[in-house]
Amino acid sequence: PAPVAAAPAAAEQTGNADLNEALSIAKRDMGDLWDRAYSCLAASIRLRHKVNQLLAKVGEVKVEGDDEATMRRAADISNQLRDEFDQIKASDDVSKVQKAVSYIKSKGDKTVLQTINRIKVALLKIERAKKAAEEAERARKAAEEAERRKKETIESDNKRINEKFDALAESGVFRQLNWTGAVRQLESMRDEFKYSESQIVADGVILKVKMMARVQEVFVANCKGYTFGKFKLARCKIVDISESEIKLVKPDGKTPMKMNWTRFYQTYHGNLNELIIKFIEKGKDTSRLKDGKRLSLQPWAEAMMGAALTMRLICSDGAGADVRAVQIAQNAVKAYPDYLNHAKEIFPDVEFDVSAAE
Repeated sequence: PAPVAAAPAAAEQTGNADLNEALSIAKRDMGDLWDRAYSCLAASIRLRHKVNQLLAKVGEVKVEGDDEATMRRAADISNQLRDEFDQIKASDDVSKVQKAVSYIKSKGDKTVLQTINRIKVALLKIERAKKAAEEAERARKAAEEAERRKKETIESDNKRINEKFDALAESGVFRQLNWTGAVRQLESMRDEFKYSESQIVADGVILKVKMMARVQEVFVANCKGYTFGKFKLARCKIVDISESEIKLVKPDGKTPMKMNWTRFYQTYHGNLNELIIKFIEKGKDTSRLKDGKRLSLQPWAEAMMGAALTMRLICSDGAGADVRAVQIAQNAVKAYPDYLNHAKEIFPDVEFDVSAAE
């Protein structure tokens, strides 16, 4: 808005300068015309006075008689009066009147017209500048209003996507490990968002679900053949594992046992934590992902965050689950300081060792 308003202001300033210049020229040119007119008027008054004096002298002349002396005297008077009249015609006042009249006739109309045009142009520039300034002000207010509405929309959308995540957690979608359904609902809401700022926030919320899904992905890709060391499933061996269930044999090596992931997550918190420690916390660069790639640094950090979220959102009824969630998140940042800002977004209530991270 500031640059938009600057141009009309500059234009109005230019118009004012042009008007001042036009008025200055008008003062000069019109002043010159008036000076010549007044000079002409003064000269004409003086000429009229001299002519009146001459006429008065003519009126006083009386010639009586027709003798030669009288005729000579009449001729002398006539010549004297003619000389005075010729002197009047040859005076500077006559020249001033003639020149002034000629100048005013030749340049007066043009000077007046030019002066009027200059003033009109300057006034037109000022009027246009004022209109442009008004338009710029309307544009500025419209931009401010649009920015205000955009900010409100972004805040509202950000709130909606986070509330949706919380609602999915409270409704048990995460406890059912329904990652695909949760992502689909969140992505559907994200696609409705108008502004990229909210879409980015939504992507961050969706990533939290994908992080929890990655925990299960790591388990499926790495846990076959693992024998639990303690807790409820101590000495039970995982003989087969898929995205839907876990198959085990009991310590006798013969009795089969199987369960779905939902039951495992909800019932065997200690053994779930055991898998997290073995294949995620200590699994960086050794565990594999579903596509066979190693669990390198960034996927590992995401899996760690997913494990922390799993403890907090899915295993929240277990003793010490939240403490364990905080510990996992903090350990991730210690090992991968570049992930600090992401960790703060996911766990705004957790204190991270910023100095260690830096």
